[in-house]
Amino acid sequence: RDVIEGTAKILGLEFTVIDTPGTVAEKQLIAPARKAMKTADMCLFVVDVGNLTEDDLIMSRFLAKSGFPTALIVNKCDQLDKHLTDAQMEALGYKTGWYVSARQKRGLQGIHTVVHPIHLAAERRRAVVQLIEQQQKNDRHDDDDDDSVRGSSGGGGGGGGGG
Repeated sequence: RDVIEGTAKILGLEFTVIDTPGTVAEKQLIAPARKAMKTADMCLFVVDVGNLTEDDLIMSRFLAKSGFPTALIVNKCDQLDKHLTDAQMEALGYKTGWYVSARQKRGLQGIHTVVHPIHLAAERRRAVVQLIEQQQKNDRHDDDDDDSVRGSSGGGGGGGGGG
């Protein structure tokens, strides 16, 4: 299936959601995720509590190796007693996950506690990058000014003097 993109809003925090294909061959699984990560601040890695697949394990290993900010969201927890086992969590490489039922809209507001700090960190990172880029631009401009001052010093070279 194709990548699906949309906008979500949780407690006033608006963000873009990029849903990449789930059950496909490894290359087809990783490529859309890698592309989405180029513009994303974080990954909400969503798995089905009752159907942990080999693709989920492949994707979790990819995300772990990437070092990309990722939170595990465990969906289809329509009953509060549905959770991943410790062995499943270990296989995915996570100590905790956020349990939700998208169908019943349970636990979704709590995702804000996962998304918000990473969103703020990404905003700070973007601001720092902008400051650095602006400083580099200013430094290049200053260097250009220095070159024009040196270049207009009248040339010459002889020093004259004699004696």
